[in-house]
Amino acid sequence: MKRIKLIISFALIPVISFSQSMETVMQSIEKNNLILKSYYQTKIADQRAEKSSNNLMNPDVEASYQWGKPGSIGNKQTVTATQSFEFPASYYYRSKATDHRIKQRDAIYQQDRINVLLQAQNLCIEIIYLNQLVAEFQKRLEHAGQLYKSVQKQFDIGAVNILDLNKSRLNMMNAQADYDQAVAEKEGKQLALTQMNGGIKIDLSQDNFPVPSVPLDFNSWYETTTGINPELIAAQQESEATRRTLSLSKSNGLPKLTVGYTMEHLADELFQGAVFGVSLPLWENRNQVKQAKARKFAAEYQLQNKIIAQKTQYEELYKQLVQLEQNCRLYNETLLSMSNDALLLKAYQKGELSLLEYLMELSYYYDTKTKALELKRNANIVYNEFMQLSL
Repeated sequence: MKRIKLIISFALIPVISFSQSMETVMQSIEKNNLILKSYYQTKIADQRAEKSSNNLMNPDVEASYQWGKPGSIGNKQTVTATQSFEFPASYYYRSKATDHRIKQRDAIYQQDRINVLLQAQNLCIEIIYLNQLVAEFQKRLEHAGQLYKSVQKQFDIGAVNILDLNKSRLNMMNAQADYDQAVAEKEGKQLALTQMNGGIKIDLSQDNFPVPSVPLDFNSWYETTTGINPELIAAQQESEATRRTLSLSKSNGLPKLTVGYTMEHLADELFQGAVFGVSLPLWENRNQVKQAKARKFAAEYQLQNKIIAQKTQYEELYKQLVQLEQNCRLYNETLLSMSNDALLLKAYQKGELSLLEYLMELSYYYDTKTKALELKRNANIVYNEFMQLSL
């Protein structure tokens, strides 16, 4: 089914394409991340282990040398080489089960890869948010410093009292604390980004969020993504593998064959020929078929549960995106209707607002701007999880 998309311009989100700087960071992390490298090598090891599970059993070779007594009868030499085989159907069903297991290992790796890249992508969004927050707090700190100097001059000439001076000083201290905290948090996130890049230092200076492109219709979108979901693919392959294993368990009830060569040399006499044997599975395979049936049903139930859980998860994320878009739009309208900081400053300078009133109005305005930034960050994080299959 054709995917239908709608570009939702979240309020206060600049309309830009996916930034090259963030894209470069993601490419670097996918190349250098040590956990991803570990997951890949684990996948290769598991797939090779699966391939080796259908090899023939090792051949058996026995040799003996016996001294005769009395010596006149000569010495005896014996050599026997045999190879055991399962019934051919066992190799066929085990091969089919192995193919599904190999595909399952690849799907598990893809899901692990998505989880790591999603963590990195969300970390990038956090850094972009902090880049904007640091810039905003720096402006507020500069403004608070200028306000304090202005009030200090007024206090020196007796135009304001000590209470106003203390208010402006506290306002500047709070602005400094907010700025310092944001800078420290940003540096911590940058260190985490470097760690995810395999310890290779990498910085993200981007200060604009990507623009989410949300599907217009959830059900149409989900139908196109279900088939490429690694977690569902892994569960499907597990279900198919258990079905083949059930057939394998049934075939294990058939006899195992042994063929080989034997030679016996005694004095001037030589005996040689073929060896044939049959192993009847009377005891060791008891209850294996019942066990395989139980595992088959368990895998089928797990698959059905994952199908339901996955759709529920993505549907919840979709609803969150819609709600976040509405909240972003509401905050955008609120900011537009409020007086901005420049107008508030003019009102204070003209005496229309007292210092306390000015600081309170400014605080409301600042809180709204900060909340708007948080909403933009949250919208992108939810969007990343919603579109994680595209990683």
